[in-house]
Amino acid sequence: MSIDPTTETIIAAFAGSIVGAALASLMDHYLASQRERHRFEEEVVQKYLTTLQDAAESLWWRLWNISDGGGRRVMVPQYYSGSTMYALGRFLSLKYSLATEGVFYRIRRIQPHLGQALREKVDAFEYAFEKLNHSPSFGAPLFRYDRQVLAEMVSVRDSTGYHPSTYLEFVNLIMSTESQARKLVAPAEEFVKALQSGDARVLMPSLEDVVDQLESVTEIPSKIPSETNR
Repeated sequence: MSIDPTTETIIAAFAGSIVGAALASLMDHYLASQRERHRFEEEVVQKYLTTLQDAAESLWWRLWNISDGGGRRVMVPQYYSGSTMYALGRFLSLKYSLATEGVFYRIRRIQPHLGQALREKVDAFEYAFEKLNHSPSFGAPLFRYDRQVLAEMVSVRDSTGYHPSTYLEFVNLIMSTESQARKLVAPAEEFVKALQSGDARVLMPSLEDVVDQLESVTEIPSKIPSETNR
């Protein structure tokens, strides 16, 4: 059965409009997904990864101060204990928030290699901690849930999510020797008091690896000296 030219023209125009609408819908969906991806990447980098990099570098410098910088000789005990616990707790707080806020999962959906690599790097810090805990020469281990308590003491949850407290907030929380908070962080306080040069060096390489991984994403140059940054 033949179709007259007018009908062919109508059918072709109708089919073309359907295809055009479908292509336009697909393009709109693609552009919307790209905008969402870009917004998510910006949010993750700004809210989590830049802060995690800063916390990892700050903790690295404190450990360097213990191992090579001679900081223990010039810091009064109360300042040393409080600031070292805060540096450690801040990094741990951010590390745990990546899991509890679902950030690792979201990163893996957008950039699978980055999500996996970053998870491995931050987990390596925990493995280094366990290595130190089980060292016969180290007498003040800080086990997993003691570390989590410290992280939670350096954490605030509000309408924007889960993030570290300020140093002043942490110090005020634990300042009283009779406070429950001070008793809860007692294992962490004993840990930082017991840290010696060799102990600090056990933890430093894993932090260098975390900073290396983050630097490639945040594009913020590492403050760790290049001769030690691997």
